[in-house]
Amino acid sequence: MIRQIALKREQIGEQPLLWAALTVPFVVFGAWEAVQLWRIIVDQQAIGIDLVFYQEMGRRWLETGAFYGERQLAGEYETTTLIDNLYPPHAIFLFVPFVFLPPILWWAIPLAVVAYAVIRLRPQPWSWPLLAIVLALPKSIASVIFGNSDLWVIAAVAAAVLWGWPAVLATFKPSLAFFVLIGIKRRRWWIGAAVLALASLPFLPLWLQYPAVMLNSNSEFSYSFSNVPFVAFPLLAWLVATDRPPLGGPVRPLFRALSPIPRGLRVKKGSPDGIG
Repeated sequence: MIRQIALKREQIGEQPLLWAALTVPFVVFGAWEAVQLWRIIVDQQAIGIDLVFYQEMGRRWLETGAFYGERQLAGEYETTTLIDNLYPPHAIFLFVPFVFLPPILWWAIPLAVVAYAVIRLRPQPWSWPLLAIVLALPKSIASVIFGNSDLWVIAAVAAAVLWGWPAVLATFKPSLAFFVLIGIKRRRWWIGAAVLALASLPFLPLWLQYPAVMLNSNSEFSYSFSNVPFVAFPLLAWLVATDRPPLGGPVRPLFRALSPIPRGLRVKKGSPDGIG
């Protein structure tokens, strides 16, 4: 009975045309939603507005050495979007280059990394509709249109599921920094963390200011949690990958437990009884 169930699930999962057809409605809906959101955001003159804010922070640091506003250091304040900076000092490594680079690269680089990771992982056909749903979520689409820094967090996660060490780059957005745990058991992860820490030493005066910036703010740590499905997209692709590489971190047992077909019940070619 167990063998028959495993075989049946394997057969259903190996029907790419069927699953592609089931994915199309979600892709069409996502495209329609993207057009509607684009029109709304164009009317607000807010296309790429988050990138403009990051560029302004990078430019201010280059010109004045200041990365945080005076009121952020003076005492309690109510955080204002696109005015107050809650990013840690090493986010300078991301923001300053885009003072000079063509803006299109802000989108092209991280999206290319995510696409490459998904192609490498080769998600199983039955998962295609689920992946399409995640990308069609309004928050996913809005993050792309606004040019939010989530683009670079999802790129870090995508690279981390393949190589481990890029997960340390997720630390530049503390509200999503739990993704840094991917690959923590790999030696390359610790090397990457050490390199990032050493590279951040010149920003020590800003690091001394950062605790006050966060403690004085009225923002909650969970303010980015609604973006988790978008940022976790590469992890989902890893979970349903045809050839799943090891994560090498504490999140591995969790995703293994969530696997649709337990490893012990997977059908393997050449296995005498059909069960791996």
